[in-house]
Amino acid sequence: MTARADILSNIRRSLGVSGLEAPRRAAVAARLERSPKGVVPERGHLDAAGRKALFQQQAEAVQASVTLVASPQDIPAEVARYLRDANLPATIRTGTDPRLASLPWAATTLACSLGPSQGD
Repeated sequence: MTARADILSNIRRSLGVSGLEAPRRAAVAARLERSPKGVVPERGHLDAAGRKALFQQQAEAVQASVTLVASPQDIPAEVARYLRDANLPATIRTGTDPRLASLPWAATTLACSLGPSQGD
């Protein structure tokens, strides 16, 4: 035990407090219940379609491009199309996220490798 723990233990003992007393636990629970909740931004109250639209609006405001696809299975073809249209190399590097790994990358002509970006 540390000196701090010894001192606090002595104070609790002298007050007859163990922390398990029902009135004490009820008082703490009531105080926590009355405490103000964290501030939730307005966007947190949007439905799924509203959050998607807001994301697209904010992404495009900083010159990102956003393309909606019907299903995750369409992502590899859309990535290949984007790279082709932008005259960029048909190579990608994915992380180890299982959601990305499960996509049909082999159905494209993309050269795929795993791991973090190497900056090229």
